[in-house]
Amino acid sequence: MSLWGVLSNSAQAMMAQTTGLGTISENIANISTNGFKKVDAGFKTLLSESTVQHDFFTAKPALTRRVDVQGQVLSTGNSYDLAINGRGLFILNTELDGTGQSRYTRDGGFHTLANDVTGDGTKDSQLVTKEGYAVMGIAANTDGTFTAPTTETGLVPVVVRDESVNSGVATSELTIRANVDAATTDTQPFSLPVYNSSFVTKNLSMQWEPSTTTPNEWTLTFDMAAADGTVTSPAASATTVTFNSDGELPSGTTYTVPVAITWADASTSTVTIDYSEMQQLAKPSNLQSLSQNGHAAGQLQSTYFDEKGILYYSYSNGVITPKYQIPVATFPAPNHLTHMNGNTYAESPESGSSTVATGAAVGGLTRFEPNSVEISNVDIGDEFTRMMITQKAYSMAATVFKTGDEMVQVGRDLIR
Repeated sequence: MSLWGVLSNSAQAMMAQTTGLGTISENIANISTNGFKKVDAGFKTLLSESTVQHDFFTAKPALTRRVDVQGQVLSTGNSYDLAINGRGLFILNTELDGTGQSRYTRDGGFHTLANDVTGDGTKDSQLVTKEGYAVMGIAANTDGTFTAPTTETGLVPVVVRDESVNSGVATSELTIRANVDAATTDTQPFSLPVYNSSFVTKNLSMQWEPSTTTPNEWTLTFDMAAADGTVTSPAASATTVTFNSDGELPSGTTYTVPVAITWADASTSTVTIDYSEMQQLAKPSNLQSLSQNGHAAGQLQSTYFDEKGILYYSYSNGVITPKYQIPVATFPAPNHLTHMNGNTYAESPESGSSTVATGAAVGGLTRFEPNSVEISNVDIGDEFTRMMITQKAYSMAATVFKTGDEMVQVGRDLIR
């Protein structure tokens, strides 16, 4: 190898180690950055000089960002923070209305921003990143289910709080589980709260009148206060119920009765009462459980995420509704994504195209951790070890360069 090769090799080695030290500096600087993925500086050989007898090689840096390496998940207590535990990245958009460029991140330290997302003049609370990028999600269908897309088309900005009101629902179905005293000779009443067509709760009286002639037989009637409305059917003696000798209802029969009601405001409702779990035992009559599908209107009280990345709206009427689901984007080669400002990434030719899926659809390898963030995957001990090795390699390359320079000077002096 010529002296020029000595100088060239050592100079390129110093530049390569300088690049390595730069990645160490970047990693240490971002050790407290949520979702930051460390950069590893590997080295590959580079042909620096070729002679008749031999080829000589120096070093060239090869950088790899470890996007696919999981960082530790820490609880924050912030209801809008969300960590990915497993594969995938959050999908962002550079514009609040979702019309900008796609970006991706592992930093789930989200916050809210007041923005008129729907364009109706009302500012909602939109979920955004520290850079102000919109967090994109899947809007719930009217029945509360989600249709997960495989591409980013169809994703919408996530609104974590708005001025929505959960509409009231008039009661149409009611199930009662209770016991009527087998030894009584008196009518046994049960008060059933139901919601009328104005979504106001009223009491429907369910009355069990024992037969004076037939054992285990009861007449079932319904009534309510005249100020609330009128029960128009069934008729007073339309429903007869007979229990077995063991106090249970005979199997093979449907035990439901539609109760038609005309409310005080002249509106009407029909409540189907399911009494298939009634019993007739020799103990005091008592109501054990009651469920019905009606409720009053409610104001939004709180929102929260679950482990599937579903955002729920909780209303003052007790109704909890799924509104959005956070998807993840996966890539064939995530370590080749282009690192952008704000700890985000952009798709590159080397990374391949994104595939959008919910956490459960990524081979069961992804779940969300609510009220938490993923911290940097930088190991400070590894970085200091690499720093010492890099410093030593740089010093040795510099010594070689200095020695080669001195040899050049000696050769120059010989010519003189």
